[in-house]
Amino acid sequence: MLRKLKKEEKDSLIEDINLQYESCLEIEGLFLSKDEKRESKKIFLYTGERIPDVPAEWTGIHFCTIREGTIIPSIEGAQYIGQTAKKGIDLDYEQAKYVMSGRDVDMPEEKEKGYYILRSGDDVLGIGLADNKKIINQTPKSRRTMQQYRTI
Repeated sequence: MLRKLKKEEKDSLIEDINLQYESCLEIEGLFLSKDEKRESKKIFLYTGERIPDVPAEWTGIHFCTIREGTIIPSIEGAQYIGQTAKKGIDLDYEQAKYVMSGRDVDMPEEKEKGYYILRSGDDVLGIGLADNKKIINQTPKSRRTMQQYRTI
């Protein structure tokens, strides 16, 4: 079931994103929620006039998933948040290729455990989980490049 987030819920979500990723987002459009009864909740961003009567996956873009109070952006959500986010990890070209192929990589610098926006130059690649001097890949299998690399 798809549900439109109330203004207070939307404002709270944007505030939580800004705190978690050190950004200053201002989002136009509606946030729609799916999976209310599960442990995780998918949030979709929709900018149309009227919400169509179709499955949630066809309505707007998957913006993020909220799991145990942590906001985990999708690739599109990360690209939106990454425009202003300060909480990110900059990767070189080789590391970016590894991440996009689905591999974990060593962190260029030590970071606190948690989710970070991954960048390479001006490009936002998605999201990664920093853990024990590694970036644990969060790129969905369907979005990975076909080329396979050894772990660096």
